[in-house]
Amino acid sequence: MPECGALVPLASSEYRRSIAEIDAPDAANRVLSAELLAFDEARRSRLLEETLRSITNYAALSGAILEMRAVRTARPIISSPQAVEELARDLWHAGLRVRFGRSWRPSPGADVCVGIGGDLERRLREHPAWRVVGPDL
Repeated sequence: MPECGALVPLASSEYRRSIAEIDAPDAANRVLSAELLAFDEARRSRLLEETLRSITNYAALSGAILEMRAVRTARPIISSPQAVEELARDLWHAGLRVRFGRSWRPSPGADVCVGIGGDLERRLREHPAWRVVGPDL
């Protein structure tokens, strides 16, 4: 097996791809696990095609046997416009700058996905009208 990885992870404002490579210690196997994120179907399709083509070329050049096990897609999670507006107004009234954009990591069960950290996270936790949820909370 070649020492270097199959693909270089990339990120852009249109899509993201992360690939984990795991070498089996007792066999000449390399397992690739990829996550492809895009905000629309066309970009996701292009990214999936580019990724599969690159992995296929990598396997062919290294003399590997390529097996694909699963491809899964998930529909985007849409935030409630009312919840977004209420949160934005609360943040503005608290003197914080608010920008709107799409979330790369939506949290199922959350009304609004917010990129937070530091003071904003503390304020949201202390605010009686909001509850912070997330995968690691």
